[in-house]
Amino acid sequence: MTPDSSSVAFPATTDTARPLTFDRVVDVVDALIDHFKSDADKAEITFRLSKFNVLIALAGKWGEVLLVKGTLNASVEPCLAGYLAQTINDMNTRRMVPVAYTSVTERGYLLTHLRASLDAEAWVTDAQLRDFLDTAIGTMVDSVRELSEAVPEVVGPPDGYAEAMGEAPITTPQPVTADRIRAALSAEGIVHTQVSEDEMTVRCRIEGRWTFFRIINDGRWLTIRTFSQDKGELSQLFAISAVLDDYNAGDASLLASATVHEDEVQVSLARNWLIGNGMTAAQLRYAVHTAVHGAYISFESLEPQLAPLLAPLLAPQLPEITRTVEAEDAIQLFAADSDTADDPAEDEDWVDEDWEEWEDEDYVERPVDPNQMGLDLGLTDDEAEKAEDAAEEDERGEDGTTPQAE
Repeated sequence: MTPDSSSVAFPATTDTARPLTFDRVVDVVDALIDHFKSDADKAEITFRLSKFNVLIALAGKWGEVLLVKGTLNASVEPCLAGYLAQTINDMNTRRMVPVAYTSVTERGYLLTHLRASLDAEAWVTDAQLRDFLDTAIGTMVDSVRELSEAVPEVVGPPDGYAEAMGEAPITTPQPVTADRIRAALSAEGIVHTQVSEDEMTVRCRIEGRWTFFRIINDGRWLTIRTFSQDKGELSQLFAISAVLDDYNAGDASLLASATVHEDEVQVSLARNWLIGNGMTAAQLRYAVHTAVHGAYISFESLEPQLAPLLAPLLAPQLPEITRTVEAEDAIQLFAADSDTADDPAEDEDWVDEDWEEWEDEDYVERPVDPNQMGLDLGLTDDEAEKAEDAAEEDERGEDGTTPQAE
């Protein structure tokens, strides 16, 4: 039963619905945002938050639609398209606003957008306008935080990276050490790590692949290299190098290379970071995170091309043969009629002397008609007769006599 509207308590307000204008939008944004730019001619307001840019504009045929659009600062590589699409789909399923989607740049990179809109054709009150803009901007901030945790390549490391590493959230770069790398790996859930004696290399195994974090050139560079699971033969080096060359010619951020060790070829993906002036906790965590996740996403797109070159090809599986009763009887009849049935070695009463005598006995090889070998070679009777005559001539030799075994 629908309750009587007279019994429902609505908030008292003197605000009245009025047509949507650009000046009204500017007044509300001024109360929510400290720094922004407005363009009355284009009816647009722009400002930048920590991880994305925001555009507020009047749209529609008569400017009756208020559009709020956020665009994340960074673009991602095409190899992350599937992972990003899945994350956005999950967000759109759970969130009412904003709507997330992607666009493709001229170079093929993906940009992530967030959008919310208000249809004010029937006019809008000041409270409704403020509530919509406040909700749109606030939910975009939450959506960006969720994206940064799932796909940090989009907007950089999320908040809380420093605390997860046990460091203070400061922006002053600190020297990169093995202990800091292990702390960053631990924040990613990887606790089983090994450190070299000189404490310049940290290695760990993730999903079957070894990843090495090496501080080289007197602490100027941090190289992170992940090796493939499979190895190839040295004879496949040229073909493997051709595949890696095509990969490196693209826009991939990871450098692919082939390493030869003891006549075996192994593929690796590496990324180098300049750390001569140190790295903040967020910078180091981002580098480690991209190594943990980015390399394995790249391997997923690269390994199908390398599979025939690195992994040994499996022999084709033969269908299982089921013998019928008729087939078993035919096999027994064939064995009884075959030469093996007369083999003296199969006779238990055959002694060694008889075996030697049987081996020394003179014998004459007889030509065999191909059509009598159980093989259908497609020979006619005339062709088979000619083949038999040719075999007899080869056996007699030039003097027409049949040679005897020595």
